Amino acid sequence: TLSVAPMDELSTRYYIRIGVIDQPGVIARITAILGQERISVESFLQHAYRPGETVQIVLTTHQTQEAALRRALQTIAALDTVVESPTFIRMELHA
Repeated sequence: TLSVAPMDELSTRYYIRIGVIDQPGVIARITAILGQERISVESFLQHAYRPGETVQIVLTTHQTQEAALRRALQTIAALDTVVESPTFIRMELHA
């Protein structure tokens, strides 16, 4: 019989979107939290807005374990500058 592994054990790449207030240090705080969970950022995008406005941060990760990603996103969601809870999409790994 086949057994199904828990999703927390899944290891893949992720697309993440986070709505934040655009102010100095926000990106540093987010990347520090990802780093604490040993999550490496592959790409990062933030459109320019005026300081103090809400901005969407979009990033993709290198392959990482879902449990680590969920822990990091929970911590990120609690930041005072986060106005929209982080969302993520699993990305297929290509051989």
